[in-house]
Amino acid sequence: MPVASDGGLRVNLDFAAAALHGARQTLGDTASYLQADICQLPFPADTFSRVLCAHVLYHLTPERQTLALTEICRVLRPGVVAVLVYIQAFARLQNLARRLRLDSRPVADLPPLPYHPVDHRLLQAGLRGRARIEVRSWSVLAPEITRTVVPGGWAGRAMVAGVAAVEDRLPCWSAQLARYLMLIVRKDPERIGPADPC
Repeated sequence: MPVASDGGLRVNLDFAAAALHGARQTLGDTASYLQADICQLPFPADTFSRVLCAHVLYHLTPERQTLALTEICRVLRPGVVAVLVYIQAFARLQNLARRLRLDSRPVADLPPLPYHPVDHRLLQAGLRGRARIEVRSWSVLAPEITRTVVPGGWAGRAMVAGVAAVEDRLPCWSAQLARYLMLIVRKDPERIGPADPC
């Protein structure tokens, strides 16, 4: 069984065999690969010390999103976090970019996947106090905007570093701008503190 540098087991899980095949081609023997449903994870409770779930939940129906999030919390050890990359249906910067024609991708170019983003507060309510969700920006600068607006060389690097600093210092404000959110799920209810102001 492949283990991470900290001695833990690395597992890539997907419902689609083709996705697992692609992951195996990239990662090789550094991980295990398991075809399974995220709404019925085949692991005992408190198994994992971290979870990354990127660009998955918003393709599920709202009901299945709640089931998947509950399952992620169930297999997550207390006191640690899961990071979920999520999308906003209304992202201010993305909508401005479309109006200014900075993001000129036709909608038809998007993959024909189901798309069901919901407000993160609905996801929080579905957890029923088992965990708390912190909302942060995954990336204010979506790839389409970066390719169009960010210059090359040192000026571009400085611009990206400046945006990253704003994301760190003003997480709620930058989350309102971002197309993609980072939902940080903290399982340990005794340490989670007050609700996220975002």
